[in-house]
Amino acid sequence: AMSGPSKEVREAMDLLVEIGPARGYFPEPSKSIVVCQETLVDQAKQNLDKFDFQYCAGHRYVGGFIGTEAAKAEWLEPKVQAWADGVRKLAKVARRFPQTAYAGLVKSLQSEWQYLQRVLPGSGDAFRPIEKEIRLSFLPALTLSSDVSNLLRSTYSLPVRQAGLGLPGPCYTAEENYKTSTACTALLTESLRQG
Repeated sequence: AMSGPSKEVREAMDLLVEIGPARGYFPEPSKSIVVCQETLVDQAKQNLDKFDFQYCAGHRYVGGFIGTEAAKAEWLEPKVQAWADGVRKLAKVARRFPQTAYAGLVKSLQSEWQYLQRVLPGSGDAFRPIEKEIRLSFLPALTLSSDVSNLLRSTYSLPVRQAGLGLPGPCYTAEENYKTSTACTALLTESLRQG
Protein backbone atom coordinates (compact mmCIF):
# COMPACT_ATOMS: atom_id res chain seq x y z
CA ALA A 1 0.00 0.00 0.00
CA MET A 2 1.15 3.50 -0.79
CA SER A 3 -0.26 6.90 -0.03
CA GLY A 4 0.71 10.29 -1.36
CA PRO A 5 0.90 12.44 -4.45
CA SER A 6 0.84 10.49 -7.73
CA LYS A 7 4.36 11.66 -8.67
CA GLU A 8 5.73 10.13 -5.47
CA VAL A 9 3.74 6.95 -6.04
CA ARG A 10 5.31 6.75 -9.53
CA GLU A 11 8.81 7.10 -8.05
CA ALA A 12 8.11 4.42 -5.46
CA MET A 13 6.62 2.10 -8.08
CA ASP A 14 9.62 2.60 -10.36
CA LEU A 15 11.86 1.61 -7.45
CA LEU A 16 9.72 -1.45 -6.66
CA VAL A 17 9.80 -2.63 -10.26
CA GLU A 18 13.58 -2.14 -10.36
CA ILE A 19 14.71 -3.67 -7.06
CA GLY A 20 11.67 -5.67 -5.95
CA PRO A 21 12.29 -8.88 -7.93
CA ALA A 22 15.81 -9.28 -6.51
CA ARG A 23 14.18 -9.28 -3.09
CA GLY A 24 11.35 -11.66 -3.99
CA TYR A 25 8.70 -8.99 -4.61
CA PHE A 26 7.16 -8.96 -8.06
CA PRO A 27 4.86 -5.95 -8.51
CA GLU A 28 1.80 -6.46 -10.70
CA PRO A 29 0.50 -2.97 -11.53
CA SER A 30 -2.52 -4.36 -13.40
CA LYS A 31 -3.77 -5.78 -10.08
CA SER A 32 -3.14 -2.51 -8.23
CA ILE A 33 -5.87 -0.01 -7.50
CA VAL A 34 -5.42 3.73 -7.28
CA VAL A 35 -8.03 5.38 -5.07
CA CYS A 36 -8.33 9.11 -5.62
CA GLN A 37 -10.83 11.92 -5.87
CA GLU A 38 -12.62 12.21 -9.19
CA THR A 39 -11.03 15.61 -9.76
CA LEU A 40 -7.55 14.08 -9.54
CA VAL A 41 -8.05 10.97 -11.71
CA ASP A 42 -6.77 12.58 -14.93
CA GLN A 43 -3.68 13.93 -13.19
CA ALA A 44 -3.02 10.56 -11.56
CA LYS A 45 -3.43 8.73 -14.87
CA GLN A 46 -1.03 11.17 -16.51
CA ASN A 47 1.60 10.75 -13.77
CA LEU A 48 1.16 6.96 -13.63
CA ASP A 49 0.65 6.33 -17.37
CA LYS A 50 3.44 3.75 -17.60
CA PHE A 51 1.61 1.47 -15.15
CA ASP A 52 -1.59 -0.37 -15.91
CA PHE A 53 -3.33 0.63 -12.66
CA GLN A 54 -7.07 0.45 -12.05
CA TYR A 55 -8.68 3.70 -10.85
CA CYS A 56 -11.70 4.17 -8.59
CA ALA A 57 -13.22 6.55 -6.03
CA GLY A 58 -13.08 4.00 -3.22
CA HIS A 59 -12.24 0.40 -2.39
CA ARG A 60 -12.29 -2.09 0.47
CA TYR A 61 -8.95 -2.25 2.26
CA VAL A 62 -7.86 -4.42 5.20
CA GLY A 63 -11.45 -5.01 6.30
CA GLY A 64 -12.28 -1.32 6.10
CA PHE A 65 -12.65 1.16 3.26
CA ILE A 66 -10.66 3.99 1.71
CA GLY A 67 -12.08 6.54 -0.66
CA THR A 68 -14.74 9.20 -1.00
CA GLU A 69 -17.75 9.45 1.30
CA ALA A 70 -20.10 8.64 -1.59
CA ALA A 71 -18.14 5.50 -2.48
CA LYS A 72 -18.03 4.50 1.19
CA ALA A 73 -21.80 4.87 1.51
CA GLU A 74 -22.33 2.81 -1.65
CA TRP A 75 -20.03 0.05 -0.34
CA LEU A 76 -21.48 0.07 3.18
CA GLU A 77 -25.20 0.06 2.31
CA PRO A 78 -25.46 -3.62 1.18
CA LYS A 79 -23.53 -4.77 4.25
CA VAL A 80 -25.84 -2.87 6.59
CA GLN A 81 -28.90 -4.22 4.76
CA ALA A 82 -27.57 -7.79 5.12
CA TRP A 83 -27.08 -7.27 8.87
CA ALA A 84 -30.55 -5.72 9.20
CA ASP A 85 -31.95 -8.75 7.39
CA GLY A 86 -30.02 -11.01 9.79
CA VAL A 87 -31.58 -9.20 12.76
CA ARG A 88 -35.02 -9.65 11.17
CA LYS A 89 -34.39 -13.39 10.75
CA LEU A 90 -33.18 -13.72 14.32
CA ALA A 91 -36.37 -11.97 15.46
CA LYS A 92 -38.36 -14.81 13.89
CA VAL A 93 -36.22 -17.34 15.75
CA ALA A 94 -36.50 -15.38 19.03
CA ARG A 95 -40.19 -16.20 19.49
CA ARG A 96 -39.46 -19.89 19.88
CA PHE A 97 -35.77 -19.93 20.86
CA PRO A 98 -35.05 -16.62 22.63
CA GLN A 99 -31.67 -17.59 24.11
CA THR A 100 -30.36 -18.90 20.80
CA ALA A 101 -31.50 -15.80 18.91
CA TYR A 102 -30.07 -13.49 21.57
CA ALA A 103 -26.71 -15.30 21.53
CA GLY A 104 -26.65 -15.19 17.72
CA LEU A 105 -27.17 -11.44 17.72
CA VAL A 106 -24.84 -10.53 20.59
CA LYS A 107 -22.02 -13.00 19.95
CA SER A 108 -21.98 -13.09 16.17
CA LEU A 109 -23.90 -10.51 14.16
CA GLN A 110 -23.17 -7.58 16.48
CA SER A 111 -19.46 -8.46 16.45
CA GLU A 112 -19.39 -8.23 12.66
CA TRP A 113 -20.70 -4.68 12.47
CA GLN A 114 -18.67 -3.60 15.49
CA TYR A 115 -15.49 -4.71 13.73
CA LEU A 116 -16.40 -2.53 10.76
CA GLN A 117 -17.15 0.38 13.10
CA ARG A 118 -13.66 0.06 14.60
CA VAL A 119 -11.99 0.57 11.22
CA LEU A 120 -14.43 2.97 9.53
CA PRO A 121 -14.74 6.53 10.87
CA GLY A 122 -17.96 8.51 10.67
CA SER A 123 -20.26 5.62 9.83
CA GLY A 124 -22.86 5.90 12.62
CA ASP A 125 -25.82 7.07 10.52
CA ALA A 126 -25.38 4.20 8.08
CA PHE A 127 -26.37 1.75 10.82
CA ARG A 128 -29.92 3.12 11.24
CA PRO A 129 -31.57 0.17 9.43
CA ILE A 130 -30.01 -2.22 11.94
CA GLU A 131 -31.20 -0.16 14.91
CA LYS A 132 -34.68 -0.04 13.38
CA GLU A 133 -34.80 -3.85 13.12
CA ILE A 134 -33.47 -4.32 16.66
CA ARG A 135 -36.07 -1.96 18.04
CA LEU A 136 -39.10 -2.89 15.92
CA SER A 137 -38.50 -6.61 15.26
CA PHE A 138 -35.94 -8.24 17.53
CA LEU A 139 -36.63 -6.73 20.96
CA PRO A 140 -40.44 -7.11 20.73
CA ALA A 141 -40.00 -10.77 19.69
CA LEU A 142 -37.43 -11.42 22.42
CA THR A 143 -39.38 -9.76 25.22
CA LEU A 144 -42.88 -10.60 23.92
CA SER A 145 -43.68 -6.90 24.08
CA SER A 146 -45.56 -4.99 21.42
CA ASP A 147 -43.67 -1.74 21.92
CA VAL A 148 -40.17 -0.82 23.02
CA SER A 149 -40.14 2.65 24.57
CA ASN A 150 -37.08 4.91 24.56
CA LEU A 151 -36.53 4.09 28.24
CA LEU A 152 -36.65 0.34 27.62
CA ARG A 153 -34.36 0.66 24.60
CA SER A 154 -31.78 2.56 26.62
CA THR A 155 -32.07 -0.05 29.39
CA TYR A 156 -31.54 -2.91 26.92
CA SER A 157 -28.41 -1.07 25.71
CA LEU A 158 -26.79 -1.45 29.13
CA PRO A 159 -24.39 -4.33 29.83
CA VAL A 160 -25.91 -7.45 31.39
CA ARG A 161 -24.14 -6.73 34.70
CA GLN A 162 -26.21 -3.53 34.87
CA ALA A 163 -29.53 -5.30 34.18
CA GLY A 164 -29.44 -4.65 30.43
CA LEU A 165 -29.15 -6.96 27.44
CA GLY A 166 -25.85 -5.67 26.08
CA LEU A 167 -27.51 -4.50 22.84
CA PRO A 168 -26.25 -0.95 22.35
CA GLY A 169 -27.61 1.02 19.42
CA PRO A 170 -25.22 0.58 16.48
CA CYS A 171 -25.70 4.21 15.41
CA TYR A 172 -24.38 5.39 18.75
CA THR A 173 -21.51 2.93 19.16
CA ALA A 174 -19.86 3.60 15.80
CA GLU A 175 -17.85 6.67 16.75
CA GLU A 176 -16.89 5.30 20.17
CA ASN A 177 -15.72 2.01 18.64
CA TYR A 178 -13.58 3.91 16.13
CA LYS A 179 -12.08 6.17 18.82
CA THR A 180 -11.32 3.18 21.05
CA SER A 181 -9.66 1.30 18.20
CA THR A 182 -7.60 4.36 17.26
CA ALA A 183 -6.48 4.84 20.85
CA CYS A 184 -5.57 1.16 21.26
CA THR A 185 -3.41 1.18 18.14
CA ALA A 186 -1.91 4.65 18.59
CA LEU A 187 1.47 3.41 19.85
CA LEU A 188 1.90 0.97 16.95
CA THR A 189 0.65 3.55 14.42
CA GLU A 190 3.10 6.17 15.64
CA SER A 191 5.93 3.64 15.65
CA LEU A 192 5.22 2.75 12.01
CA ARG A 193 5.00 6.41 11.00
CA GLN A 194 8.29 7.24 12.71
CA GLY A 195 10.03 4.20 11.21
